[in-house]
Amino acid sequence: MKDRQSIYIEGVSPKNHRWEEDKTYLKEYDHPLWKRFEDQASGAGHGGMDFFVLRAFLEAMKRNAEPSIGCI
Repeated sequence: MKDRQSIYIEGVSPKNHRWEEDKTYLKEYDHPLWKRFEDQASGAGHGGMDFFVLRAFLEAMKRNAEPSIGCI
């Protein structure tokens, strides 16, 4: 198991000071946008974050609103 895909929560994890897979927690606690767009975001850069930054920018443009990221 890779540490970057695991979690330890004191008082919650079944074994003291032992990392466990994060999948169980992600099913319940992952952000709704990650759940909805996981397949599309996973192919984008920076672990999927590029997808969400670009999506937020495009949504702002559609609404003629100021984007949350700086633009020149």
